[in-house]
Formats: sequence, structure tokens, C-alpha cells
Amino acid sequence: MYARFGQELYVQETIAAATILAIHDEEGDPRLVRERVADSLPQRSPATRLRVAAKLLQRITAGAALTDAPGKRASVGDGSPAAMSVSQDADGSLPTGLTAFARLLSGLPDTQARRELVYYAAARADKLVGAIARDLLYPYFIENRIPPPYTEDEFIMANAGLLLAPEPILTTGCVVDFARRAWGFESERTICLALRILRQVGVVFSSPLLDARGRVHAYTLAPHSLSLSALLWGLYEEFGRENLAPAWDQVGRAQCARLFVVPPSVVASRLWEAERAGLVGFWSAGGVRRVALKVREPEALARLLLAGPEGK
Repeated sequence: MYARFGQELYVQETIAAATILAIHDEEGDPRLVRERVADSLPQRSPATRLRVAAKLLQRITAGAALTDAPGKRASVGDGSPAAMSVSQDADGSLPTGLTAFARLLSGLPDTQARRELVYYAAARADKLVGAIARDLLYPYFIENRIPPPYTEDEFIMANAGLLLAPEPILTTGCVVDFARRAWGFESERTICLALRILRQVGVVFSSPLLDARGRVHAYTLAPHSLSLSALLWGLYEEFGRENLAPAWDQVGRAQCARLFVVPPSVVASRLWEAERAGLVGFWSAGGVRRVALKVREPEALARLLLAGPEGK
């Protein structure tokens, strides 16, 4: 169901790759992008640089997977070496959504917003990372509930005997057990890398425990917010092509909110900020409050976000 991977978050390397993509539509051949990105990497081995470059391009393409036209989406690939390359349109140019995301990622001065967009791209390419955040961390830390397929007793046993309160903590062993039960995923090393990515972006932080068996690796939710840029890019991916504006509650628990493990209150705060900036609007019908996403094209969205509070 989910593929193994061996790379970490690579924040600076991804931003450097995005910078190359951002200028690529003005000069050069799209077929040379991977080599250009590889040349910018610090690894000594040329083969390693090419492999990492392919992964970075796969992630950026995944993060840019906004619809350019009805029925058309940027190609993400299946994670194989042949698929880990930048997508192209039929005329050999880069898709609008891809260049727009690259410009946004490379142009934002807000370092936390850029880090969040790097994580967004990584979690969409390496889907295990996003699945852990959405299916385990969000229900446990935000909704204060035990995620299926566990019963309460089963979960307590898997989580080193810990209860939900007073300070919710998830052990690495519990995450490994959850992945095995929920998805049949067996690679503990990949689970640890996914947790490291979640720690690097600031979603969780390490909170080791001591019990009779010794040191137990564990994580708890880190205090964090969510940038306007990351939230809106995720919302436009999820709802931007829907004919009916999503309900307020639906947006508060959107996939990107679950991906970043933030409560509806954080989303609501950013929505009010976006409304003041003219990027979204609110209206009610039939007793349901809805959120209207005003911008319909990724290029326009990236340009407005770069011109907004986080892009100044």
C-alpha cells in the first residue's frame, strides 16, 4: 500500500531544486533539470546526487499537483527511478502548476512557510508520512480518540501502557504496530524516517521515556501553527475545482489540516486572515456556512501568496 523510502526532509536541497525549476521556463531544456539539480547537491557520489535529485523532483511535482485544466493533473509517478523525474507538457514545457509551486517555494521569505511546503510536497510523494499524520497523529492528538483498528486495551498495550491523558505520547513501537495493523507495512526503518520528517518540520518532537526495559523512543505533539501559504495551497488542491464551496467545518478538518496535525481553531484563524487579504470569502446557505476559494489558477494563487503578508 505504501512504498519504502530512504530520504529525509532535505529542506534546503528542495528549495534549491525549486529555484532551478522556477527559472527553468525562461532558459534551458526541461530534460536537463535533473542534472542541474544534481549539480547543486553536496553529495560526493554522482550517482547519489542523481538519485537524490530525482527524489527532490518527484516531491516537488507531488506538491505541485494542482489541476492545470479540467481532467489534467501533474504527474507524480509511482516512486520508481524511472518515475522520479520532472513532468512535462506535450510541448516540452513545464506544467503551470509545477512552475507556480516552484516559484512559491523558492520565493517566500518566511522560512517556516517554506519548510511547511517542503513537508507538504514530501508527504504527498512519500505517502506513508502523510498517512501517519492523518490517520494516527491527528485522531490521537487533535481529536483525543484512539484510532482504528485498535480497541482501547489493544492501543494501551501497543503504546507501552500509556493512556491518552494527561500528556498524550506515542511511542515509536506503537506507530510501527499501527502501520503493520492498518496497512500491512512492515519497514520499521521507514517508519522511523517518516517520524524524523515529522519532527524536522515541527509537527512532533521527541519525548523519550524510561520503563523497566530501558529507554523508549516516543513523540508528542509540538506546539505549532500553520502558515497561510501552506494552508491555502493545500485547500486549493483539495477543494479548488469543486463546484460547491466546502462547508466551514469541512475546511476546518480538511486533509491538509490533518496532514499538518492542526486543530480547526488554527485553520479558522488563517481563514479569517485569508478573507482580509481577499483570497477567500464566506457565505451561508441553508444554515451552512461555506468557504469560497476565489482564485482558480495555481499561477495566480502563487503570485498572490508571494505578494501577501508572508511574501513581503
